[in-house]
Amino acid sequence: MLLTIFISISNTKIFASAENFTNDSGSDLFNDKVDLEYDIARVSEELFGDKSIQKSDYLYNFDDAADYVYVEYLDGGYAVFLKQTMELMEYSACGKLGYLDSLQRKYYGGPGSYLLKDNNYFVDITSNQSFYMSVETSQTYSNNIREQLLYNYSARSTNEIINYDYSIVDSNLYNRDDEAIDRTGNKPGLDTSSLIIIPETNGTYIPNYQYFLHNPRHGWNSTGTCGAVASQLLLSYHNYYSDRRIIDNSYLNGGTSNPYQNPNLCEDPMSMTSYTLGTRGYLENGSDDANSYFAYVVSKIPANCTTAQVRNGINSILSERNQEISGTINYTLGSKTGGWFFGNLAVNTSGITSEINAGRPSIILMQQSLGGADHYVVAYGYCNYTYPGTTDSYLGFITHFGWSSSDINVWINSAWCYGYVTLNINHTHNYYKVGPIGGDPCRIESKCSVCEHRTDGYISFEKNNRYVERKVLLPQNGYLYKDYIISFKTAGNKLFQTFGSKDTKLYLFDSEYNQLAYNDDGGSGYNSLFSYSVEENKEYILRVKFYNTTTIDYIKIGITPSDWVYSEYENIWHIMATNPGFSWTSALNTTKVICFTPESSGTYTLQTSSSDNIDTYLYLVDPTVTDACLYDDDSAGNLQALITTDLVANRRYFIVVSAYNIVYNSGGMNLHIRKIS
Repeated sequence: MLLTIFISISNTKIFASAENFTNDSGSDLFNDKVDLEYDIARVSEELFGDKSIQKSDYLYNFDDAADYVYVEYLDGGYAVFLKQTMELMEYSACGKLGYLDSLQRKYYGGPGSYLLKDNNYFVDITSNQSFYMSVETSQTYSNNIREQLLYNYSARSTNEIINYDYSIVDSNLYNRDDEAIDRTGNKPGLDTSSLIIIPETNGTYIPNYQYFLHNPRHGWNSTGTCGAVASQLLLSYHNYYSDRRIIDNSYLNGGTSNPYQNPNLCEDPMSMTSYTLGTRGYLENGSDDANSYFAYVVSKIPANCTTAQVRNGINSILSERNQEISGTINYTLGSKTGGWFFGNLAVNTSGITSEINAGRPSIILMQQSLGGADHYVVAYGYCNYTYPGTTDSYLGFITHFGWSSSDINVWINSAWCYGYVTLNINHTHNYYKVGPIGGDPCRIESKCSVCEHRTDGYISFEKNNRYVERKVLLPQNGYLYKDYIISFKTAGNKLFQTFGSKDTKLYLFDSEYNQLAYNDDGGSGYNSLFSYSVEENKEYILRVKFYNTTTIDYIKIGITPSDWVYSEYENIWHIMATNPGFSWTSALNTTKVICFTPESSGTYTLQTSSSDNIDTYLYLVDPTVTDACLYDDDSAGNLQALITTDLVANRRYFIVVSAYNIVYNSGGMNLHIRKIS
């Protein structure tokens, strides 16, 4: 699950105490299990589960001050803390930093900057690049970082990083002697009274966050090309979701010879592998592919680039693409950088959080050091952390680091964020129905007539639709939920519900993910049900998920234009009798929903009739299963419907009866139920 695993934790101590800590016998973490509902993904275990500490070590600033503590966990995962305040600098729920257990002193220049020292040169263990930093520059940079981080710690009054006040300077920080700066090579003593705990708050992710957890194929970030890597990831993301015209098919994996790797050709439009999500960036032997999309992006965004060069490069790529295609990709680019004081200062991060709140990822620039290269990453979520015993919190971003290894998804403290680039693709998909996927009548592929984006998550509820259902297996591609985009050709009340044997949750959002309706157990059994009056030709998002995040099963949703507003399944017009009959007068653009509970098991017929000679239609749903519903049009003759099937005693079945054409026909209707054996 990597960094989707965020959850509230009680004041459980994260680290072993100094006197009990050893290198090879760790202390259990987070023993208490907490189960919370999140806005985007409901997680099933704590941040680090029940992992134990394997080892800890000091990480050094450029002036050889032991300013940071590195903790590595027995089964993978790591965290870096500022020693003086134990503020979290970065962490990942898997992997570890690549210092290779070196006996040399380990230096830390911020997230992505992990260094060893060779004589007077610092060597980046990720890129193998080296750089020289004078003693004076090292002291200046290190003092600035300490001052910035300590000021952030003391001055936070909101969840945002507060920019540095130049008039407040602690001169002692710039004249620290060797005794004041801890230069010990010993293992750190961890004070359990000042440890970071995870607050009782929700992490926020873009709805499509799993895209980055699948690690789309991209170029190698080994020669200072992190700006190009981040741009390739951002453009690939928008090509997969926002507009399939952004990247030419020749740059996609698989081509026509391996269609399962190509998002435009694979059988399942929801396929999410590193191939279908990514673009060609390297050959199978690991070398760069001169004809890849990555090589093309690098030609526009050079190594060791500035934020402006990243923005301009993306603009150039999209502008050239618009010259190659018919039609136009409409887009909006934005960027911002921080200030300057002995090095860059953190940028105001409200622009990044706004983009994530709107469901879009952003490129973040992290300043590593005055002498080192900057590092660009893609942010797709954020989460606040709280100092123990206080209400003061600080912000961190959940990012894809652009590497090919397992530790690609890293939480970074926003104090390291010195610039960002945003991209919004202004395209609304115009879907048409393609047909069932893999012969499953409950999974329908739709395709955008403009950009050819594919999905099984679009429902166009037409004027004459009487009842529509869809079935989904969850989790799907790592997602604990399924979002359906729905547009209605007729305004008015619609009844939404789930069917099956498991406990479900159902949400309705507008197109900006503002919640409009929600239900947990209003449906049959532990299913969900609610009514909502929709607007004509407006898109909504219907989200369905299991209450228990460990459940793996099918969920079926059903939607009908009910003639009545129902808050729960028990209120639906219901009868439990032998050979019952129902009679009513139908209204235009609505259906009649009915519940019937047979007193005994057996074979039954359900048959419609109409006193006004209306052509009728009939649906029968067993609410305990996710199988496709039974339906009929004219089997009874005279344009009337007939269903013959076996029913189970004391099971409350859901029935939809309507005119065949609900737009034009209304009048007297009847339903007769008979047990025949």
